[in-house]
This record gives sequence, C-alpha cells and structure tokens, in this order.
Amino acid sequence: MIRFPKMHIASSVVNRILNVADGINAQRPSNADRAPAAVPQPALEGAVLEQNLNAPTPPVTADDNTAQAITLKGLA
Repeated sequence: MIRFPKMHIASSVVNRILNVADGINAQRPSNADRAPAAVPQPALEGAVLEQNLNAPTPPVTADDNTAQAITLKGLA
C-alpha cells in the first residue's frame, strides 16, 4: 500500500523554514538591551556636507620616501 504524506511538500518546506526562523528569533537579544538609534537630520547632514565640499583642499607634499619610491619604480 502506498502511503500518502499528511502535508503537501511545499507546505512542509514552508513549515520548516518558519520553524528555523522562529528558532533564530528566539536566540536574538531583545531590543530593550540596545540603545535607541539616533534620528537622522538630513538638513544638518546636508549643510555639513556642503561646507566640507566647498572648503579648499589643503596642499599635500610628498616626503622623501615617496619620491624615492617613484624613482625606483621608474627604474624597475
């Protein structure tokens, strides 16, 4: 005699996935243990970004090691 499953295969797979998800969620610490996330302020962040983008770039000088490395790279 052929035994038919009690549950459709797709339903069984979904049931197993949900059981695993429940197990993972049970292991996670609660949100009460964490500090609340800071509320973003897009206007303030945009103003700081604009200020930093409009500031002139400071000059950069190469030190002796950099000049020597460039010379040795050219000779290689």
